[in-house]
Amino acid sequence: MAYALAALTALLWLGVVGRYLFVRTALKPSTVGASAGRLKPLIILVAPLIYIVSMPYLGFALSSLVFLALMFRCLGGLSWGLNLLVAFTITAFLYLTMVLLMQMALPRLEVGSFLL
Repeated sequence: MAYALAALTALLWLGVVGRYLFVRTALKPSTVGASAGRLKPLIILVAPLIYIVSMPYLGFALSSLVFLALMFRCLGGLSWGLNLLVAFTITAFLYLTMVLLMQMALPRLEVGSFLL
């Protein structure tokens, strides 16, 4: 049953990627500049995969901070400072909740004697 659900999820994911990459839509003259927005769904699908792969190497806190800041920026964030502030706040909240309150073991980055 689990393999069937995983296969169905993979087919759905491939369908979404195929829809945004290979189906061409007619552009109206007023939306010619919006063709760059076609990459956003691909970024939204690929960025979490890169995030998951990088977490064992960068640790939870650093990879989450980088992932959130870049995703906010890619999705139309106006200011790098505000994006970093929101990403830091979310990462700090998740770290405090999961590591300190729930005492979960998450990947950490060791830099000398300092743990991130």
